[in-house]
Amino acid sequence: MFDLSSILKKNGVMSPVLCYSRKKIFEIIAAQGASLTGLSNTEIITGLNSREKIGTTYIQNGFALPHMIIPDSAAESAVFLVLENPISYGQMEDIKADIILALFLHQDTVEEDADTIEETSLILSDIAITKSIRSLRNIPNQIYLLIVNVCAREKSP
Repeated sequence: MFDLSSILKKNGVMSPVLCYSRKKIFEIIAAQGASLTGLSNTEIITGLNSREKIGTTYIQNGFALPHMIIPDSAAESAVFLVLENPISYGQMEDIKADIILALFLHQDTVEEDADTIEETSLILSDIAITKSIRSLRNIPNQIYLLIVNVCAREKSP
């Protein structure tokens, strides 16, 4: 079963990040993701852009979930960014994101755990959670603990 805490590590949380475009965000994600997955920056940027062409990965409340399928030989991982200021994230200028969770997952994980991944995105895009994340913008370790704890708590029976 998909568990965000198994793929998101403390060194995968970056905050605050100063950036002004989705292109630059993908470059930052790729640089961090390359060290975590074993893929190249170029492979990650290409994968994220290919997925984004299918449709925006913006969810709601300033939260976006760019993601890509990675080869089984690469390590599943995640990168979480909190931006200093929201950026235009979709095709329309009025879609702004400042909280971004990038997922790098194997095909099997996506197929088997699609519902859990969707549930995680809804938990993290909840307005109360996004406000809490923003309030911790300057404390990445606290953001990590909040994310891991809220996802574990919400999924508990």
